[in-house]
Amino acid sequence: MNTVFIRGRIETLETRYTAAGNEVNNIKLKNEQEIKDKIFSNELDVTFWGEIPPAVCEGCSVILTGYLKENKWEYEGKECSRLVVVAQNLVPIAEGNWDTADDSSETEPNTTEEVNI
Repeated sequence: MNTVFIRGRIETLETRYTAAGNEVNNIKLKNEQEIKDKIFSNELDVTFWGEIPPAVCEGCSVILTGYLKENKWEYEGKECSRLVVVAQNLVPIAEGNWDTADDSSETEPNTTEEVNI
């Protein structure tokens, strides 16, 4: 199985429930990376099963661990697919507590709560 670690900001957060009553959260996560004075931005589709911690909301920064999953379907006779991140751990971080310019091992995020599923 593959594993991903991603830091980003939650753009949108939508909570739904399955017929069995299980909570599923669809998150649009914005991830930015600076390379040679240029900022590259990505929006990632993230699925998180279970209850979102109270500290996690739209606009807040998080670090997540999970895995990549390819969703496939057919639309008007054409096969379509989308790569999504299935989050297994979701940790909110306070802004300014993760200095991306400092790569020393002493720099760690200030976490408030962790949820494992």
